[in-house]
Amino acid sequence: MMNRPEDSAPGMATVVELLGPLIDDRGSFTRTLAEVAAGEGVVLRPGALDQVGGGATAWALATLLEGHGRSDLAEGAEELARRVQREWEGMARSGLHRPAPGSTITWPSLRTGGAVLVLFGGEPDLARALLEDAGLGGETRLEVGGSGPEGLPRPDAIRRWMVRHHLAPGDVRALVRSPAAVLAAAAAGCGAVIGVGITEAAAETLPVTAMATDLAAALASG
Repeated sequence: MMNRPEDSAPGMATVVELLGPLIDDRGSFTRTLAEVAAGEGVVLRPGALDQVGGGATAWALATLLEGHGRSDLAEGAEELARRVQREWEGMARSGLHRPAPGSTITWPSLRTGGAVLVLFGGEPDLARALLEDAGLGGETRLEVGGSGPEGLPRPDAIRRWMVRHHLAPGDVRALVRSPAAVLAAAAAGCGAVIGVGITEAAAETLPVTAMATDLAAALASG
């Protein structure tokens, strides 16, 4: 069940990326992609996974395989994606995930302080299972989305959420880590785009309005 506009409490609205700012996945999601690719004889180049961060599984695998000259394997990306999805679903209930630094104390206030969109390219049920596994709660009313069909964060998807909640873009803050999420939030017109846990080098190339070490620091900065 999605939040209706009238369900939103007054306060600053927030777009928050699931992996990184909210959940410390310890690289398990991206590592699974690399392991599946390696099982097909493809060793990913350094930095390749960063290019597909936040994207849907099938799209990410197809992009990685094509980028490494294996378009023949890319045609079977859907089947490989199902394998990855099964691994992820198992991990979501493994007890291995932990709340990211600062998220345990800030997540409750985020949930009650205004409309919240959890930015995630996968299924909403998987996002809820991950939050539950990390001890942050897997509320059925949690709104998960902000991505296009390929699973990448998209400004138009974020703007549609804003419209549903009658939000002015300038009144929305984005707490994001991946380059794709930063770019989408900025293009959607979010008033504050805070890079959570990003490096100074990354901040120099991305349209962030501020940097923060963790979610608590991000909220303190605005």
